[in-house]
Amino acid sequence: MLFIGSCALIIPLYKILCEKWGFSIKTTHTDYQVDSKDMNILKKWNVHFLAKTDPDLPWLFNPTTTTLQVHAGETALAFFTAHNKSDKPIVGLSIY
Repeated sequence: MLFIGSCALIIPLYKILCEKWGFSIKTTHTDYQVDSKDMNILKKWNVHFLAKTDPDLPWLFNPTTTTLQVHAGETALAFFTAHNKSDKPIVGLSIY
């Protein structure tokens, strides 16, 4: 019975000790949602594309489109070219 009671006290004791020694245990979140009335949809953004690959990967990988100018929230396409310099097929994954 003592074991069950001590297990129930672990979290409150942990919080008290962390607060006493200055450790942050923030349990809330911040909402970064932008209010639509504050958004300037007429503003254009310049987006620049870079291509980085592992030096050991035998690929040439470059952006065909180096810069795009878009409005906030606008969907746009950017193209890249990839060339496999080895004699074996390689599968790659692009992460933005």
